[in-house]
Amino acid sequence: MVFGSVAYIRLYVTRPNDDGQLFGTALELQGRLRNEIESQIRAHLGQEFELESLNIEKGSVTLLIAISAAGAFFMGFSRYESFIKSMNLLVQQLKDIMRRIFGRNRFSDEPNPVEVSGSWEPNESMAAANKVFTETSDADPNRLLQIYLIMSHAALLGVMLWLIIRHLK
Repeated sequence: MVFGSVAYIRLYVTRPNDDGQLFGTALELQGRLRNEIESQIRAHLGQEFELESLNIEKGSVTLLIAISAAGAFFMGFSRYESFIKSMNLLVQQLKDIMRRIFGRNRFSDEPNPVEVSGSWEPNESMAAANKVFTETSDADPNRLLQIYLIMSHAALLGVMLWLIIRHLK
């Protein structure tokens, strides 16, 4: 099980010659940003994940997004690699949303292009869960197949011997 913070996403929104409008826009649209981000988290990671916090910092606009899990089964990720792919997709989707939201000029119909960059990093709980998962999943799939084949053949041999003995009586 994974509880608490699992990852942080940092998005940077910049515009050439910005005079502070981006930060003002981000503060005005904070509720909408929160809703869009929550929606994308649930779509890409599942219902057991949620937006823990959204912080907007001045400068350009920096969005710090903390994602938490309320008791997600780590096996539900179907491997850590799948979680990584989902997080990368989530970051890409959030970057596209930020381009769409901040790329509009509030005072005219002209597009006002912005640059959006971002990345994510797993939190300590996620790294610990991955470590536990990799330590407990050292079972070689080939070894499991061998055990299955031996056990199934032994069962079939037992049934065959039982039929022979029963037939001889």
